[in-house]
Formats: sequence, structure tokens, C-alpha cells
Amino acid sequence: MSISEETREPEDVALESQESFKVRASINQVVKQAARRLMPSIGKPRTEEQILKRTIKDCSRMASSHTKDKNFKGAIEQYEKALEAAYELYGDEPDDDFPKKHDAIQKIRESIADVYSLEGSHEEALELYTSIKEDLEISSRKYKDLEKKEVAAMNKVNTSRKQRAKNQIDQIYQLGLINVKIGNYRKAKEHFLRALAMLKMRYGVTHDKVLIIREHLGDLHVLQFEVDEARSIYESILRTHSEKRKDCNMKHYDVVKQKLKDLNAEGSMLGY
Repeated sequence: MSISEETREPEDVALESQESFKVRASINQVVKQAARRLMPSIGKPRTEEQILKRTIKDCSRMASSHTKDKNFKGAIEQYEKALEAAYELYGDEPDDDFPKKHDAIQKIRESIADVYSLEGSHEEALELYTSIKEDLEISSRKYKDLEKKEVAAMNKVNTSRKQRAKNQIDQIYQLGLINVKIGNYRKAKEHFLRALAMLKMRYGVTHDKVLIIREHLGDLHVLQFEVDEARSIYESILRTHSEKRKDCNMKHYDVVKQKLKDLNAEGSMLGY
């Protein structure tokens, strides 16, 4: 075998394939576009205004890309860089040249609010939407669009707060149950009383959840041999159920009634 035969390129090398030509053509196009963007700056330095405008544009484009990829943290970081450049370019506060915040600034702030909304930070989104709306004419279409976003964010905030409050009550209630199991009745009572106060505010004093917590407080008295206190609570729960009539939770009524019956039987044996 000759040297030329050993060093000859294999026929299946992909450098001259049709697919390679397509990829190279695509790369060449990107390079050409990049060169065109650089042309104005060749031999002529960019002004500060041009640099800031380019920063706003590039950061906003990157932020939009991050948002599509659900990288909300990255999106907000890029929008904040764009916002910083916009403030430097157009001014932070309204003045004679700009009686209101510049449209570019408001557009970026709205984009940030939109990202907050997408990631579930509804309180931050609501704050921004409300702030942006204050600089708009009430009759403008943009005002109405922002108002819709503001209302949507407000509803999400209310729902989120209710869910957080519910979760907090559930956690406190579970802590009460755990402390009953380990025999720490004083701590259990503290947790039940906290849950009771929150439930009364949320549902009212006659709600079944309130009555269940009151039942637990009665149980704590039984566990500490405080018969009279337990009897008083059980009887009060039964009266509340009776007053509810059609809304009476008969299953819970029967449970408490049986506890009272057992307590009275035990109490009579012990001389209470």
C-alpha cells in the first residue's frame, strides 16, 4: 500500500456532506448578522445612550427567553438589569422632560410583574401592577388591561392567604394532637386554644371545626381527672349542636354524648 493511499481521507468524512453545507450556511448567516450589528461601531465609538439602549434590548431579550424556559429567577435578574439601564437613560423620577415614568420603564416593570405572577409571587406582582397603573390615564386601554391583571393578582393573593391561614391552623392542630399523645397536656392546651381562636375568626363559634377543638379541650380535662370542667365543655358542645337543628352534625353529637355518658358513669363511681 502506498503512502498516498494510507493518508487519503475516507470517503465518508462529513465535511462535504449536504447536511454539513446546511449547517455551515446557517452559521455563516448568524456571523453575517453579527457583523452587521458591529458595523456602526467600527471606527466610531458608541455613545452612552446607544450602550444603554443596547443593554435594555439585550437583557429584555434574554429575560424573555428565560421566561419561556420557566427560569423565572433568571428572567427577573435580566429584567432588573434592563430596568437599571432604563432608569439611567430616562431618569428615575418624573421631571420636565418626562412628566411620568417613561414607557420603556413601565414596560419593563410590567414584564417583571408578569414573571412574578407566573412564578406564583402574586403579592409582588400586585404591588407592581398597582404602582404602574397609577401613572396611566383611567380612560386608556393600557389602564384597563393592567386593571384586569391587578384584579387577577388580587384574587390569587386572597386565595394564597386563605390557604396559608388554613395550613397554619392545621399545623397548630397537629401539634396539639402530638402533645396529647406524648402526655404534654399543658402544651397541647396552648396549641388547641390558638387553633380555636383562629377557627372562630374564620368560621364562627358554632362551626363543626370549632366544636371539635372544644371537644379536645374537654378530653384534656378528662385526662387530668378534672371531671367537672370536662362535663361542662361536653354539655356546652351538645347544646350548640342542638341549637343548630338541621345543621347539626349528628355523628359528632353522638360521639360527645357518649363521652359525657361515660364521664358521668365514671364520675358517679368515683363520687364526683
